[in-house]
Amino acid sequence: MSDKHLDVALWKILQEIIQKEDSKNVAVTATTGMASLHLGSNATTLHHWAGILDGRHSIEKLQELFDNDDSYSEAKKRIQITKCLIIDEISMLSAKIFNMVESVCRLVKKNNQAFGGIQVLVSGDFKQLPPVPNYRLGDEGKYCFESEIFQQTFHHHINLPKVMRQHEEDLIKAVNELCNGSPSAETLQLMKSLDRPLDPGDDHTEIVSFLEQTLMPAL
Repeated sequence: MSDKHLDVALWKILQEIIQKEDSKNVAVTATTGMASLHLGSNATTLHHWAGILDGRHSIEKLQELFDNDDSYSEAKKRIQITKCLIIDEISMLSAKIFNMVESVCRLVKKNNQAFGGIQVLVSGDFKQLPPVPNYRLGDEGKYCFESEIFQQTFHHHINLPKVMRQHEEDLIKAVNELCNGSPSAETLQLMKSLDRPLDPGDDHTEIVSFLEQTLMPAL
């Protein structure tokens, strides 16, 4: 299923959950800022919601900060009132950050159940973007499903196998095989047939980083 249709399905689920619960008790998050923008004005990144910044602190340090640092009071309040936590683009969440958020929820809620008893709903495609390693902070970029806590937390899995964005059977077959890392001879031939020079033309788009764009006038 494409991201667009997954977002539509997730949005419908969100509305049903919010109707059953007080909206302030439902935390809508995503692993990136761009993904959170697609989920509505009340959505935020998981890192912000949990108050963990970029994951630089140990669990022991986070406990100390949540107990004594006023700048963590808003995150603490968010976690305390949350009954349902929704995480979109779960494939980009590393095992380290997943474990960290889970531990913080238990500490703040003072509840030894997984995520402090918060109901957790996640969505995403593990064959798309993987977690980004951050070796400086000791994050190897392992998938969150490699965490033992992940296996203990999610007992219900819903698979959406229907491809909505593409309709060409050979392309769908090729994408699935490439995702699995086992392209057939037919898929390799299809890829080769798409290898051709492209004329950018006079009216083409040039993509530059924001930093480069802002520094260009000064150079």
